[in-house]
Amino acid sequence: MKILMTTMKLDIGGAETHIVELCGELKRRGHEIVVASNGGVYVKTLEAQGIRHIKLPLHNKRFSSVLRSYFGLKRLIRSENFDIVHAHARIPAFICGKLRKCLGFRFITSAHWVFKVNPLWKAITDWGERSVAVSADIKQYLIDNYGVCSDNISLTINGIDTGKFSSSIDATPFIDELGLNRSARRVVCVSRIDRDRSLAPILLCKAAPGLKKRFPDLEVVIVGDGDDFARLEAAANEANSTADRPFVKLCGARTDINLAIASADVFVGVSRAALEAMAAEKPCVLAGNEGYLGIFDESKLEIAIDTNFCCRGCDPTTAEVLESDIAMLLSSDNEALEKMGAYNRRVIQHHYSVSRMADDYEAAYEKLKPYHPKKRGGIILSGYYGYRNSGDDALLGVIVNAIRNELPDVAIAALSRTPRQTAKRYGIESVWRFNLLSITRLMRSSKLFVNGGGTLLTNEMTSTRSLWYYTSLMRLAKKLGLGVMLYANGVGPVVGELGAKLAREALQDCDIISLREALSLEELGRLGVQNKNVYVTADPAFMLAPCEDEWKKHLLAREGLEPGKEHVAFALRRSEGLAPDFEGEIEKACKSLRDRHGLVPVFIAMQRPSDVGLARSLAAKSGGLCISELTAPELIALLSVCRFTVGMRLHSLIYSAVAGTPVIPLSYDVKVDALIESINCASSEKGSIKPISVKSLTAEALITEAERVIANRDAMARQIASAAKALAEQASESARLLADLMERL
Repeated sequence: MKILMTTMKLDIGGAETHIVELCGELKRRGHEIVVASNGGVYVKTLEAQGIRHIKLPLHNKRFSSVLRSYFGLKRLIRSENFDIVHAHARIPAFICGKLRKCLGFRFITSAHWVFKVNPLWKAITDWGERSVAVSADIKQYLIDNYGVCSDNISLTINGIDTGKFSSSIDATPFIDELGLNRSARRVVCVSRIDRDRSLAPILLCKAAPGLKKRFPDLEVVIVGDGDDFARLEAAANEANSTADRPFVKLCGARTDINLAIASADVFVGVSRAALEAMAAEKPCVLAGNEGYLGIFDESKLEIAIDTNFCCRGCDPTTAEVLESDIAMLLSSDNEALEKMGAYNRRVIQHHYSVSRMADDYEAAYEKLKPYHPKKRGGIILSGYYGYRNSGDDALLGVIVNAIRNELPDVAIAALSRTPRQTAKRYGIESVWRFNLLSITRLMRSSKLFVNGGGTLLTNEMTSTRSLWYYTSLMRLAKKLGLGVMLYANGVGPVVGELGAKLAREALQDCDIISLREALSLEELGRLGVQNKNVYVTADPAFMLAPCEDEWKKHLLAREGLEPGKEHVAFALRRSEGLAPDFEGEIEKACKSLRDRHGLVPVFIAMQRPSDVGLARSLAAKSGGLCISELTAPELIALLSVCRFTVGMRLHSLIYSAVAGTPVIPLSYDVKVDALIESINCASSEKGSIKPISVKSLTAEALITEAERVIANRDAMARQIASAAKALAEQASESARLLADLMERL
């Protein structure tokens, strides 16, 4: 790929070092990299690796600078045809976001830190089509403060070059240049010296006189520069005034950070600089503006990783705790310090390699495959999109990705109840599903109209009005000369003469009918549809995957699923024909499962807000949890830690199958029965999953089935996972059918 990296500047800082290391590794992998920034000390490092740098005033928000940067980037992007534009700070991201609207490039951002958010910044910040966060808490910050969809944020790490930062590096040139004592005990701090980063270096200066009294040969070296350097300088001068010679040295911004770290006996700092010191096998005191973890060891690994070694949410940093912990390390014997340093390096090698970081970015870039949509000949996706239904919204994402894999240059648009959110979340065009004028205009520039997933052609559980809506759009598309396809749809039940006539006429003219289960094929026969281009595939949701392990760990803690406890998931809905006292029977079953097996119930609201009231009510009555805001990959990850799932909602059962979690289906609609028949047919043990009708549900019946599942849990988990894998392969056939149809149109 040809990739343009944009950032504010390239002076000393964790984000800047991250960018430099990433660019170097991507360059070694054969990508062409160009970097645009206001420049800085790392420009020479990039150019030495054969990476071109373009200087633009991207470092501040003055109107003149923004304007110059806008037109400079516009000329650059137009002339060089980049596959990916990658912004690493809010000002470059804002400018690139504006340019994308007129130039149409693929746009990704990285979030390296958390910043204060005001209404203006929130309104103008652009996080691109996808974002990459360097820790789970920064990903949570993007979700909470900017409303970025979790599925559009990838996680990575601050990759460290373990060759450049190692115990074998000779620090002599650095020591001699600064006139340091080669035999002195030395504390080194590397940090950006800005107001929001300078606390630890300044407090280190305040702790230095007390340390100097205890360790007369002490030297303190602080590397970094920024807008708070004057305050640091005053603190250093005050510390030096207490000794007979200056022992606190301020180095300013440097690029030979590895030499500075190599000279240390103890390192003080946070974030990337701390990771670099750990790679060099240095004992580390984690201290920063956002909190204090103190001496890093195995007991602090989990919280350090969770906060990206920034100590967010920890106790505040003070001069007193700094002095105490540094003194403890300086008093330790060499064997203990070497053991600590060796452990630190193992942590870096296992969790924070540059290679893994580049892998993460390449995976994120892969999700934004370069494409150049044709002005005519696109695809329109119609479905129950934008209604905050986990299953239907997940279907849209899966179908878009499947089409992109088959036809990377095709333009895709979706009809949605919330077109702005849909367009932002899936990176496609979207129009309001009831704006006939916009839909007609869109059809005139498109080639194929697709009913994308779900049970759209039915009027038993919905209404004839809903059936009329979907069939009318299909007929309009045909009238305007588009191809028409059903993409892994469920069909029926269709009741009444009018409903049967609407469905039959629309289905008769379809170019391709892809069905998600055999029961829908039977419905076509009952309706009298005579169409030779009918295929039975599977629900596209079987192609989903869980979120990353690091994010899974974060969200389980966030949602209250305590380690060491076992959980059972419920995905229920209110519906006609429920058993008398349905909620009471569920509550009784939950109490029994908790008493007998210690299972904590987790009630999942698959559609918001309609499922939320029931989930909250049952959670309150049974002492369980209520979860209502997770995406499909997050739900799959959550269900993977549950013993089994009791599900009415169709896609809760599919998510469980993908997670390899056994299910107890509660049947309220033939589509649930059809799904279970598909899973059973694809399973090695036919009929192993047994639905319970909601009309006759009792606590006793649910408990009996739960006991059977618990007793055979491992075998049932293997069977359902195997079935899900087979159905995922069948589901992929729908995209291939669509691609073949597009070739013929």
